[in-house]
Amino acid sequence: MKLRKNKPAGLMIHCSDSLWGDAADITCWHRQRGWDDIGYNWVILSGRLREPADGIYYYEHKNGKQEDGRDPKYIGAHALYFNESHLSVCLIGKHHFSWSQFETLFEIVRMVKREHIPDLKAENIIGHYEVNKHKTCPNIEMNSFRKLLALAMKSNIKFYELRESELWQHDQEEDQEPRDVTAPVGALDSWEVSEETETRELVDLMDRGEVKAVDVKRELVE
Repeated sequence: MKLRKNKPAGLMIHCSDSLWGDAADITCWHRQRGWDDIGYNWVILSGRLREPADGIYYYEHKNGKQEDGRDPKYIGAHALYFNESHLSVCLIGKHHFSWSQFETLFEIVRMVKREHIPDLKAENIIGHYEVNKHKTCPNIEMNSFRKLLALAMKSNIKFYELRESELWQHDQEEDQEPRDVTAPVGALDSWEVSEETETRELVDLMDRGEVKAVDVKRELVE
């Protein structure tokens, strides 16, 4: 791996395009592609992990957990032409992500601003699909998401507080720009991220036998 020659200027958001996984899994996948190590700097777990012996399990306490990947001092391996200029974070999942994952993502954004890119602004946070027309990753409509990030970065508000906040209401009233309808639709597109959505998806997967609950909260499976 090569050391960065220049300080990073932005942060790129990815998703794993998998129902399960962690930093160790992604490291394995990336090494199979011939890379030296995991390409991302941070990974945010969904709680779904694959146990080699008998399938996918859901661990409630790992939902939203942050795992470190490639040391930020090294050039990343996540997007052609942007590996040196941008740090990267990967959400485990395909099209739906949990409250806990987004809360952790907000904390990582604040950490990146605090420790790596002091002048980081919301417009410097991009999705993979915005630099590669063949990608939809991270399957989040980034124009709308950047508005949330801008609010969170200047107010230090928590993700779950954003929808009811006066700051968010004010932003909605003042900003009438059209939405980017060509962008991929993700969990945030209709502002309907909720525990109900997350729970319904999880229960459906368990009903089909694709996920086994280990320490999942009782109300999620009743």
